[in-house]
Amino acid sequence: MTGPDAPRGAPRSADATVRVGTAAMLPRASLWSRALFGAKYIAAGLGSLVGDLAFQGALISGAGLSPTVAIPVSYELSLIAHFFINDRWVFARGSYGPVRPRPAWQRLLAFQLSALVPQVVTIGIALFLVDGPWAAQFADWWGSYVAKVLGTGAGFLWNFAVNFLVIWRPAPAGERQDIPASTR
Repeated sequence: MTGPDAPRGAPRSADATVRVGTAAMLPRASLWSRALFGAKYIAAGLGSLVGDLAFQGALISGAGLSPTVAIPVSYELSLIAHFFINDRWVFARGSYGPVRPRPAWQRLLAFQLSALVPQVVTIGIALFLVDGPWAAQFADWWGSYVAKVLGTGAGFLWNFAVNFLVIWRPAPAGERQDIPASTR
C-alpha cells in the first residue's frame, strides 16, 4: 500500500501530501525545493512592493498626481504585474505541483477578487496616514511611501493564505493534469 494512508514506514507515492496546517496544501517535496519556492514567493512580493512604490513615485513626481490618487492607481498596476509574476514564475507548472486546469483569466479574476481585502487594508491605512490625524508626520516626500509600506505589511497575511489555499491550490489527485497551453 502506498500513499498518504499507508502505514508508517511504508513507501509513499510521489503525490502524497503532508496533512498538517498550510503544509497540507503543498505536494511532498524536498526541503530545498520548498525553500526555493518560499524564496520565489517572497521575492515576487517584495518585487511587487518595489514596483508599487516606483509606480507611485512616477505618478506623484512625474504625473503630478496627489498621493490620494496615486496610491490606489499604483497599487492596482502593481497588483496586475504581481499576478503575472506569480502565475508564470512562482506558481508555474512544476514549482508548486499540479494545479487545477483553469484558464489564466479565471486565475486573474480570482486573484483580483482575493486582493480586495488587502487592497482596502493597504490603501485605507496609507490614505489614513497621509490624509488623517497624522498627516503632518507623513507630509514629507517620504511619507506616502512609508504609509504604503505599513499598509502593505498589514495586507500580507491575507494574500499569503488566499494564494496558497485558494488561487493556486493543488488539484485533488483525480483532477491533476497539465494546463493546456491554450488556457494560459
